[in-house]
Amino acid sequence: MSVIALALGAVLAAAPPDQGPPDPAWLYLTGRRAEALSALSRRGEIDTRRALGRLFQLRRVIDPSAGALLRAAIMLHTDRAQAGRGPSAGAETPRACGFGDDDVLARSIAGYAVERDDSREFVRRWFVAMARQSQWDLCLEDVRAWTAAGLKLFPRDPELSLARGLGAEAAVRFGVKDHLNPTHDRSAVVRDLDEARDAYRLALQSAPDLLEARLGLGRTLWRQGKLDEARAELERVALDARDPALLYLARLFLARVQDDASRPADAERAYRDALAARPSAQAATLGLAELQARSGDGDGSRASLEPVLAAAPHADGADPHTFYHLGLGQVQELMDALREETLQ
Repeated sequence: MSVIALALGAVLAAAPPDQGPPDPAWLYLTGRRAEALSALSRRGEIDTRRALGRLFQLRRVIDPSAGALLRAAIMLHTDRAQAGRGPSAGAETPRACGFGDDDVLARSIAGYAVERDDSREFVRRWFVAMARQSQWDLCLEDVRAWTAAGLKLFPRDPELSLARGLGAEAAVRFGVKDHLNPTHDRSAVVRDLDEARDAYRLALQSAPDLLEARLGLGRTLWRQGKLDEARAELERVALDARDPALLYLARLFLARVQDDASRPADAERAYRDALAARPSAQAATLGLAELQARSGDGDGSRASLEPVLAAAPHADGADPHTFYHLGLGQVQELMDALREETLQ
């Protein structure tokens, strides 16, 4: 047995009292997450460097438990980084953006783990999850950083390309030039839309049936004024979508394309189709009412608004349009699945 394999065996076994406390990654691996985080918080810089060196050696160890330990170490530092950021977007005090020490350590360990066949797919999904988490927190420069790093390792991955497109598209929505963001001018909007379009197209090259990417491409082309191209993409999503949220959004965005193309009858039809998929959705209802008002149909506009106004005190905020720029969710499920895989 090699020296490295012997060292791994010592890490994976409970360390006797005279050999010091158990390794935090091993504690995490065995389901003792709170203990692992506590042990990690007591680790100094020298111990951190030594631990990183041991993990670096594990990238070539044949024993599958080496891969398991690397995956646990990634999630251990990820959890500590997430805990240090505070509440998620939408809370009174939002998460802090940017990379901390634990983010850097997790990325370093992911670089070791990606060399192993038993961990490569885990690392890919981890990069996707980190980008999606940053999207949910509206840390849009972090989305760029995570996807850029992930795409270096997985150059044509459709999920990473999709995440990059979502981040760039959201930057158009939340990067409006004002006194807090004086540099986001028209050239930045053009750059962000081009980035989103190219990322969505890259995703669709590898996964033509990835409807979330096609939806984003259609919406981005609409924002770029390419109405015929946008209409074609959104009509395809509306035809193929089985998920009610995607179907609703495709029809909602299609209505806006038709409206901008001066096709009010087609726009009204698309708004009504959207409401057929999501009867309580406010964005489609308000869009329809506004279209009717501009067309001189005041009675119809009031009739469209009355159900929404009556339901407003009891609205559950479930309109998918509300969460579109956050990436349509499932972030927690992605993270939980990665954590579950580390348990032995």
